[in-house]
Amino acid sequence: MMNNRLSLGLLVLVASAIGVFALNEVNAEENRVELDEFLVAQAPVAPKKKVDDRPTFFDGIRRIIGDTPTFDDNEATEGLVESLNRAEKIFKEVRQSNREAIRGMNRQVRVGQARQSPHIILITLPQLRFDQLSGMNRLNGIRRSGITFTNYYAPSENLTKSRWSMLTGRLAAQAPKDGNLSRQQSLAEIMWKSGYETATIGTWASNQHPIEVGFEHWTGFPSSSGTVATYPEFFFTQSTRAKIVGGSSSGQPNSQQLISDEVTSFLSRHQKSSRQFFLHVGLPFLQGTQPNENMKNVDRVIGEIVDSVNNLGLAGRVCLMVVGETSHHVSAEVEKALPAVNQKLAYSKSGMSEGNLRTPLIVFWGTKTKRGSVSKFPCTGIDILPTLMTIAQTQKKRLDLPGVSLSGELRGKPQKIERLLYWKMSDNGQAARRGRWKVILRPQGKVLELYDLELDPSESRNIADQHPDIVGGFIVTSKPAKRVRTETL
Repeated sequence: MMNNRLSLGLLVLVASAIGVFALNEVNAEENRVELDEFLVAQAPVAPKKKVDDRPTFFDGIRRIIGDTPTFDDNEATEGLVESLNRAEKIFKEVRQSNREAIRGMNRQVRVGQARQSPHIILITLPQLRFDQLSGMNRLNGIRRSGITFTNYYAPSENLTKSRWSMLTGRLAAQAPKDGNLSRQQSLAEIMWKSGYETATIGTWASNQHPIEVGFEHWTGFPSSSGTVATYPEFFFTQSTRAKIVGGSSSGQPNSQQLISDEVTSFLSRHQKSSRQFFLHVGLPFLQGTQPNENMKNVDRVIGEIVDSVNNLGLAGRVCLMVVGETSHHVSAEVEKALPAVNQKLAYSKSGMSEGNLRTPLIVFWGTKTKRGSVSKFPCTGIDILPTLMTIAQTQKKRLDLPGVSLSGELRGKPQKIERLLYWKMSDNGQAARRGRWKVILRPQGKVLELYDLELDPSESRNIADQHPDIVGGFIVTSKPAKRVRTETL
């Protein structure tokens, strides 16, 4: 019998280094990697942007003004500098306009079947647990009208990494700390190039501006946690920071209501638009508000968005998705089967149990999805991008993404692939799932735990000793690097 004790630092989970596999059968030997590769995949370093500090044409004129005795007259100098500043501003605007025009030449013209693809609204919550569904009437209304994925997993416990994973279609373990992404690999840019109008309303979790990564419109609040002040002093629209005067005593709407009103305004403006739109709505939680109250608030906002879609006659032209973005460390006792899942899931402070990692993915897509249907296909945030690309009928271009499109599941055609999903927690705890099997490596632990999620979804029986071959398929042994002989010429 194989000994499944791990030598700490020598044996690691294989998942994050090799990505996610879309295979019918997984060969453990072929999927083994070296420790150095694993570490590189865990923490890629984003290259620093080169700053062009060369003097511009306008800088040269300013220097001439400053160095020439002819311009000693202060009033004349101020007038010249002011005119120069205006000219430079106009020049930058024209140059940016030209760049956008050139960029727009590569935009897809939506003809044929692409003209029939739907508007897409993606609503994300910082967290959403299956045990919270029972108190969310409006969200349950969407669930009854569409499909619920009961084996959807949050990409990470960190919002910035989860958002990065969703927008790039890549593993959260590969996300840079600041969550920055290149424009070319952004979901927003891909949708824009396919001819969609792109907008994000609500929380933004990256240091980059949404406009820099392909969104044409942004209104909301920067937040790396998904939590914002109840009555904020400022909100952002495009590149403008607007001050909000008032507060609760003046009847000012709170942050969630501001977002709801902005979404309604956006939908109203696009009610009769011939161009499809991709709208991401990042709903926030409110600081100092109890979890149950927060969930009631976001459920109300979801309901208002649904009402706007229905009242504007957009329901037949919309694909609406609602999903939680992050996992959590809540420990809870669940006495009965959870809504939609119809199983008892474990919750633990480690954050690696099924109840902690899973979050509902709920999709309404008119007649394309069967009302009240359920998909048990294991999936995660890396699948959002390829799914939306399929729904939007974007240009067929291979992006070498680890995720898969869920469009077949949406249409009632079950996926028949088995792949490996992986999570690494902030305390270095690790978990991975492949098919029915799940392994957990506790922080500072030396023994892999193995659970059969089909027979034991509550993860109550560790059966690692009974299946050493399955455990072995989840681990790799680090080999010392080969020495390279060098000679002096």
